[in-house]
Amino acid sequence: MRKLNVLILVVLCLLAGLSKASSGRGSKIYFPGCSISVTASTPGTSGTTICLGASVPLIATASGGTTPYTYSWTPTMGLNNPNIANPLATPTVTTTYMVNVTDHMGCTGSASLTITVNQPPVANPDTILFEYIMGHTLTAKGGVSPYTYTFSPSVNTNTLLTLPDTNTTFTITITGANGCSSTQYAHYIPLANIEACTSAYMSEYIQDTTGGSGGINDAVELYNPTTSPINLNTYYLTGTTNGSLLSPPFIIQLHGTLCPHRTFLIANKYARTALISRANMLSDSLNFNGKDIVALAQACVSGNNVTFSVLDKIGAISPLPGSNGWPVAFGSTKNHTLERHSN
Repeated sequence: MRKLNVLILVVLCLLAGLSKASSGRGSKIYFPGCSISVTASTPGTSGTTICLGASVPLIATASGGTTPYTYSWTPTMGLNNPNIANPLATPTVTTTYMVNVTDHMGCTGSASLTITVNQPPVANPDTILFEYIMGHTLTAKGGVSPYTYTFSPSVNTNTLLTLPDTNTTFTITITGANGCSSTQYAHYIPLANIEACTSAYMSEYIQDTTGGSGGINDAVELYNPTTSPINLNTYYLTGTTNGSLLSPPFIIQLHGTLCPHRTFLIANKYARTALISRANMLSDSLNFNGKDIVALAQACVSGNNVTFSVLDKIGAISPLPGSNGWPVAFGSTKNHTLERHSN
């Protein structure tokens, strides 16, 4: 008798619950243990790995239960709409998204998907442009090395003699080995060439290819005609090699101080003893053959710009030199010593 009473009581409770669920406005019957199947994916060839700044659609696919479904994606960071089946995700860091799907009867299911965000290279664009035209090692960071660099308009590396003569904005695209890239802009400003005797200039040019002493007897002397010392750390000796702009040029960054009304001699480290003993700086890169342009330039990154100026130059891009170099008074630029005086 007791078992019958318990059974009757259970049936009455179920009937009461059904009546309440059906009569209550918008209420649903919840069946214990119900579920739906949910998968989370990205479309086609999109994949689950993107570069920073890119977007990828997320797709929730549900089956079973009773339609319509409602969707809830978490976290909401980087989603254009977390309450639809296929939101667009633009995360800034690697993120695992979870989608919860609920059907019309209250049954639920969930799935998750991780979007990996690869970082692009980063760099100061003005520094990169400066390093590139100077032939220095480029210093991009981040992302995955090695990096490739694209400059627009194109510019030759390791040369100061073919740079634009007007203000130019360079577009620099740096791409890492992971395929992610960053695009930045560098501003190049050619300063007006300094008037004679208001800055350092080449006061002596020594060129000797005869090899009589068994060395490379090339040297350049600078003179400071001003009343202030000149820090040479932003100054460069540069020039062509083998008389051609197509050959890799030499660029030598200078170091030291050029005192007022004093000279500063840069010589090849394999020059004859008389030159080496006079030299303030030695460089095995200082090697020109009389048919090469030799120039004194100043270049640096200043604020958000790359500035450049040719202070002095021997030789010219046009006209091209003859077999003995360019003609000068009583000779030529080949196998001669040339002196220039401030007066």
